Amino acid sequence: MKKIKEDGKGKQYDVIMGLSGGVDSTYLALKCKEWGIRPLAVHFDNGWNSELAVKNIENIVRKLSLDLYTYVINWEEFRDLQIAYFKASVIDIEVPTDHAIFAAMYKLAVRIISNM
Repeated sequence: MKKIKEDGKGKQYDVIMGLSGGVDSTYLALKCKEWGIRPLAVHFDNGWNSELAVKNIENIVRKLSLDLYTYVINWEEFRDLQIAYFKASVIDIEVPTDHAIFAAMYKLAVRIISNM
């Protein structure tokens, strides 16, 4: 935590973190605030959000005073990609989601760094 805070000095955020609205990311957001780490919360919207997840995200962001960036992709295109993985009997059907999340967060990090 000490290194993260030191590296974040003079910057708007210490870390970029994913926020799905689920238990794991909610807990991590809470711990970041408790530890004094300033996260930029990033939500990846691939069209499969539940109403509960969206409400949870709204509550987390409001209660913890987090900045939120939501990355929205084309749902039909993404659905077609997932169907192709399913038809190909790929064991981990979440691979497209995982890769897209990391790509979105990396792209956002580069943009933030470029604006410093």
